[in-house]
Amino acid sequence: MTNFATIAVAFVTIIGGLLTYAFQKHADRKNQLIEIRRSAYRAYLSALMDQIDAPTSGTLNKLHKCEFDLFAVASDNTIRKVGAFSNYMSATSYEKRESRDVILHKRQLAEVLLAMRLDCFEKSHLSVQEAFDLLPMQ
Repeated sequence: MTNFATIAVAFVTIIGGLLTYAFQKHADRKNQLIEIRRSAYRAYLSALMDQIDAPTSGTLNKLHKCEFDLFAVASDNTIRKVGAFSNYMSATSYEKRESRDVILHKRQLAEVLLAMRLDCFEKSHLSVQEAFDLLPMQ
């Protein structure tokens, strides 16, 4: 009977260790993905600001590269929001700028930022309207 108890305890210990290891690996991968996303999102926002401040073909290429990079790490929701924002920005750029609805454009940017925050900060409680109101742009 004691041999059976010893084997049972060893078996339970091994199963517990495997479950703990699997859980920790999952948590580590999730945390690593969050850090990769944060880095990619910062790079995208930096490239976006460069394109807004001094639009050139170089800054536009950098922005497009960052957008492509997002496809590898961003959530589906973030990719959709970035795509809608980027497409609207392209459709209303330069000579078509007078057709840009500034309120819509700012709201799209707020949605992009919130999608990015939700990817990196699960407990974010900002609403689109709050982000819209807090954005440092007219």
